[in-house]
Amino acid sequence: MSRTTAVILAAAFVLGPTAAFAGAPKACTDYDRKISSQYAGAIQKAQASGSACQKTALQVKLMEAALAAPTECGSAGDRSKLKAAIAQSRQSLKDQGCP
Repeated sequence: MSRTTAVILAAAFVLGPTAAFAGAPKACTDYDRKISSQYAGAIQKAQASGSACQKTALQVKLMEAALAAPTECGSAGDRSKLKAAIAQSRQSLKDQGCP
């Protein structure tokens, strides 16, 4: 598995650790299910045949979705790290010459 694919998979489960614990707020588990189902096809397609640009763009979308999770689903520190990772990935898109 390439590093980019691994990052996409990790981003897809950004909400997972919060939602996976017993007693996680219902809003977190509901949001996790919604995002997982919304992006399942795109993740599979990117893994199978996506270009580096497509994978990085999907990574940004997944991190933005995680950032949009209800506030009880992550700490301020987690959100800050996500914002930094989003900025870094957007810069990577520019550096790669992606549309």
